[in-house]
Amino acid sequence: MVLIKATAPPTRKEFPLQSVEVPDTKAPGGTAKWFDQAGEFGRTTLPELFESGLAQAKDLPFLGHRAVLTTEPAVTFAPEYTWQTYAEVDKRRRAVGSALESYFKSGKLEKGTDFEAVGIWALNRPEWQITDLACQAYSKVCVALYDTLGPNAVEYVINHSEIPVIFCSSNHIQALIDNAAACPVLKMIVSFDPLG
Repeated sequence: MVLIKATAPPTRKEFPLQSVEVPDTKAPGGTAKWFDQAGEFGRTTLPELFESGLAQAKDLPFLGHRAVLTTEPAVTFAPEYTWQTYAEVDKRRRAVGSALESYFKSGKLEKGTDFEAVGIWALNRPEWQITDLACQAYSKVCVALYDTLGPNAVEYVINHSEIPVIFCSSNHIQALIDNAAACPVLKMIVSFDPLG
């Protein structure tokens, strides 16, 4: 990981100038195909966009965060960002995705009615993004459990979405355990944080 002093984000190009619509490619109920700035064609999925970034900027910063220094009496953050490169994120994305794929294929995690669902219950953090990128790459349905939801709403979402595995911050583990009987589909909890 690379430490970089926090600075203002770079000036972004205007969105209309980032890509150009390809004439006569818009399908009914869908969107058109677009060329990106480099003139490349056909990136239509989020995994394809990530792969493109990985190919062009493998060793450059991709995912950054400022570490939490204290939580009491108020949250304070480190002055610098800690960055993970595209290659580092790709390695973690593949590890998470291939583990999920293995668990679903082995039957240790059961597929829902028509899909393989994965829940994420945490505040925004790099692990949240990496888990989501893994779900996209391995064709899993990612279900966000908003950090502000209470246990009753979470129970409903787990059962309604048929989520057998939830990635979460450690502060949610006890609530998931306490509601285990009400969520028979939930078979696995993965903590983003080290456990004591």
